[in-house]
Amino acid sequence: MTGIFAVAPVNGVAQQAVAVVVNGQAMSFDQPPIVQAGRVFVPLRSIFQQLGASVVYANGQINATGRGRTVALTIGSTQATVSGQPVTLDVAPFVIGSRTLVPLRFVAQSLGASVNWNDADSTVTINSGNNRGYRVSNANVDANFVSEAPPPLPEYQQPYAPAPNYIWTPGYWAWSSSGYYWVPGTWSQPPQTGLYWTPGYWAANNNGPGFAWNAGYWAPQVGFYGGVNYGFGYFGNGYQGGRWGPNGFAYNTAYSNVNRTIITNTYVNRTVINTTVINRVSYNGGNGGIRVRPTEQQLAVTKVRHVAMTPEQVKHVQAASQDHDLYNNVNHGKPPVPAVAKPLAAPPAAAKPVAPKPAAPQERPVPQPRATVRPENRATMTPETKPAPMTPATRPTARPEPATPMMPQPRATVRPENRMTMTPENKPPAKPEPKATPLVPETRATVKPESQPAPVKPEQKPPKTENAPTSKPTATPPR
Repeated sequence: MTGIFAVAPVNGVAQQAVAVVVNGQAMSFDQPPIVQAGRVFVPLRSIFQQLGASVVYANGQINATGRGRTVALTIGSTQATVSGQPVTLDVAPFVIGSRTLVPLRFVAQSLGASVNWNDADSTVTINSGNNRGYRVSNANVDANFVSEAPPPLPEYQQPYAPAPNYIWTPGYWAWSSSGYYWVPGTWSQPPQTGLYWTPGYWAANNNGPGFAWNAGYWAPQVGFYGGVNYGFGYFGNGYQGGRWGPNGFAYNTAYSNVNRTIITNTYVNRTVINTTVINRVSYNGGNGGIRVRPTEQQLAVTKVRHVAMTPEQVKHVQAASQDHDLYNNVNHGKPPVPAVAKPLAAPPAAAKPVAPKPAAPQERPVPQPRATVRPENRATMTPETKPAPMTPATRPTARPEPATPMMPQPRATVRPENRMTMTPENKPPAKPEPKATPLVPETRATVKPESQPAPVKPEQKPPKTENAPTSKPTATPPR
């Protein structure tokens, strides 16, 4: 399911892509939205039911009832009524194929919802105001209610706050025509300084089966969110993860995960008494739900000005709805991306390939042990030269040289000198010359039996090419 629609051409005119988000959830339509004369039109039944209203359509007459109001429209007419009061529309409702389309803003505002249009990404955001209390509006049980309860909340780790003055907005289960999907928790920038986030929550229908979503909002205080324990400061009542002060938002590191080398405005307060039952239940009321009612202070928050989700939060929800792996029927209650540091701008599946990073540390040690094997290989060469007691004096001179960083150069010069000392006895003065050649392994193989009395020569051989055979037993890296 996706909340962004590439609108079909109307009368040969290409339509822009429009996204519709109602109460924090991206909507899906069988007939994509259409823009006419600057107004967005959507299928009538989908939008009325999503806003909790029942609708009757007959002979071109549309009559909807919900939230204590009545709305009447007529196909092809700009005359409408809202609770009996006449209203003139900019553009009349019309029919395309088998679908009747109505003006989205008019319908939403007639039912008491707030409407916001974001021209930057062509998104319509609607907030019906169901979030103002534990009681779901007395609407009929219809498509506005989900028959099945939302899944339990998953356990996850909170990422670091990306920058100062970001506020944590916990993850939750949202609904689409494809089922429940997880909206990852994230750090969000409030629309203005001094506002707190009240999370949305699911509540059981008071008048029958089903569950309805109460959208989250920004306000000067934290309101009621169903008593749901979202964690990280949202323990069912208020928010203990931080507070606004003269220097911006201060984070309570007892419940908020921040990097104090980046964010210094912090404090610690663990004295908060959490009376909420610790469980993973994600809804209020109904069978097995949380039995919590709003306090007087929380009810007072319903009377103050609310600010709907920011455009970044809306995109975050849309991106989550487009990720197949975030759906409960796929992840079985364990979303692969439960939280992100910043709101998503695209489905998190695009970022999953980053997970294989742990493989990098396995590649780094590979060259390092090989570099350290060389001194060990030298040690293994010394046993071959130990049977030569004739030149013990040469050993102390050759051993300090391997300790120097430039071992290959001194050894190259020492070998011909030592071989010259051996030539009186063995007469192979020409043999040191092949050693100087690039094919050192072949000459060393012939020199070993002749120069075995000289331990110096074997010790000098490793730096050139005899490391190749000794590096084969790479069993030494376990050190």
